[in-house]
Amino acid sequence: MKKSTWVTALLIAAVTVVGAFGVTHGNAAPALSSNLTGDSDLAAEAAPYLSGVRDRVSICVWEDGRFTSAGFGADANTRYEIGSITKTFTGMLLADAVARDEVDIDDPVGRYLPLDDAPVASVTLRELAAHTSGLGEWGDDERDGTWMRWWVEDIRGDTIHNLDLEALYDRARTDSLSTRGEYRYSNIGFALLGHALAEAAGISYDTLLQERVLGPGGMSDSGLTSNTDRNAQRGYRADGRAVPPWRLGAYAPSGGAYSTVTDLCQYAVRLVDTHESDAAEKDVDVLGTVMAGTDLGWDATEEGDSFVLSKTGQTGGFQSAVALDPAASRVVVALANTANDLDPLVQALLEGGR
Repeated sequence: MKKSTWVTALLIAAVTVVGAFGVTHGNAAPALSSNLTGDSDLAAEAAPYLSGVRDRVSICVWEDGRFTSAGFGADANTRYEIGSITKTFTGMLLADAVARDEVDIDDPVGRYLPLDDAPVASVTLRELAAHTSGLGEWGDDERDGTWMRWWVEDIRGDTIHNLDLEALYDRARTDSLSTRGEYRYSNIGFALLGHALAEAAGISYDTLLQERVLGPGGMSDSGLTSNTDRNAQRGYRADGRAVPPWRLGAYAPSGGAYSTVTDLCQYAVRLVDTHESDAAEKDVDVLGTVMAGTDLGWDATEEGDSFVLSKTGQTGGFQSAVALDPAASRVVVALANTANDLDPLVQALLEGGR
């Protein structure tokens, strides 16, 4: 091994050891904040599900037309990265674009994006939404097995997937689609879907999201993290290590949004209200579309007479979860700046109203 290579390796090892020591000994893992806001009964009901490394948590429940919220070191308007819940926004944009006749759900994505004659060009919008395109999690995933991903994600807690559009398309073009037709969760799939819808509308994904989802829904405290200060609040990994905010670049349609429990509760309630409305002029019926078998970013389960939709999200230091039961007229949202699971809490609160 060349001397310069040895020096580089030793420097990396030294920084790694010092960084790990600092996290373990210099910066204690956070504890769930004792500063409570909102409804004390809701906070007491939630607390048993908030063990492990925690810091700030916000919760919102909507039932029979009434909103209730509680927070630990935060309130209903505290912003958090929401990770893959962003996919439900992109799913709503797909349903909306189909309703506007801007796209057909069985159009090939290559009709809208410069994917040349690569296998991915023939993948349909439906396949992208259903995670059956064959694309890997990030696209051509073999190129992620490098020391760089270990350094950036495992050590720094950041992401290596803050790519521009051309880099995203390049990863898509070189993916072999080895599992096409089978379910395989794909972030790049939803990223391509979002950009295809933006191309069909003739505007950027950011603008499309604002004009068709966030703006009409009154979600003024939601947006893409790429448009926020890099020095925004930090989150914590499950082991308590502080990590920087994630910026996902061209992957934004799959996981790059931030929001609040107030905005997400209103968003979910809007889906319920639209599904139950008989008005001729109304938003696209996302719930009805999902119930009919078209995946729009949600996880759907039938439980007795109930059809429950849910979605979770995670970035380097944030967790998010939302669930809605239209039959029970109940919605639950929980957001946290630590990467520990919130789904058990959300499911318990959802079931508590049945």
